[in-house]
Amino acid sequence: MTEHSAEWLREELINVDLEVQQYLDTYHVSTPAELEEAIRQHAVEEHPAWEDLIGWENMEDYRRKLEAELATLDAQAGGEASTPGTPETNEAGTPE
Repeated sequence: MTEHSAEWLREELINVDLEVQQYLDTYHVSTPAELEEAIRQHAVEEHPAWEDLIGWENMEDYRRKLEAELATLDAQAGGEASTPGTPETNEAGTPE
């Protein structure tokens, strides 16, 4: 993948953060588990809190996938770059 892909992943992570911030601001809790507890204790209205809980959990799953993909891209970029002044090697490990 390209640097363009990494940039898109970073932008998507920002979008996830913005959406999660809406849940934080609305419910004044810091995790989906805390929101679920607030719903169960009737500290917040069940509707739309249950739907928001599902949305928040989905956003957290999406965040983990984006972060994993970005880490993979970063690792590939680091692994593919050769050190200046060192010869490239072929599959046998010998200089080309």
